[in-house]
Amino acid sequence: MMADRGKLALTDPEQVEAQIEAYFLSRMRKRYVPTGKADGQMIYEEEEYMAPPTMAGLALALGVTRTTILYYSKGEGNRDESLIPIIARAKGRIAEWWEEALANREASNGAKFALEVNHGYGREDRESGTGDGFEVNVIPPAAGKAIKAIPKWQPEGYDDE
Repeated sequence: MMADRGKLALTDPEQVEAQIEAYFLSRMRKRYVPTGKADGQMIYEEEEYMAPPTMAGLALALGVTRTTILYYSKGEGNRDESLIPIIARAKGRIAEWWEEALANREASNGAKFALEVNHGYGREDRESGTGDGFEVNVIPPAAGKAIKAIPKWQPEGYDDE
């Protein structure tokens, strides 16, 4: 159930911490990964991993909107001051997961997006929401005459002419 407009959605710090912890525990999954072969059969080992935590998922677990979480973490309005560090820690845990995902080639674009939008990474003008985003420095190829071919290796005594 989402909070009513004008009412404080989160009021009990202990309950909020318990809901946050339950959310992160709910992200834990098990999978079987191949570890080798024996007698022509694959051997699998059970591995525990964390499915990606998200701001939307945290909001659902707390029964609020993503925007409400952003407001609470900033301490805007008449929010309970004791909730600010609790929400900030939860956001930090989510950001940590996505920062680690930057090292994974398949997940890096999604991680950049999540970090920009939800955590203000790469945004200089505001804490979150708008800005120039991540900057990628691209080195252009050399122009015409500056391009030099690398000579093909030839064994001694070989004459191409």
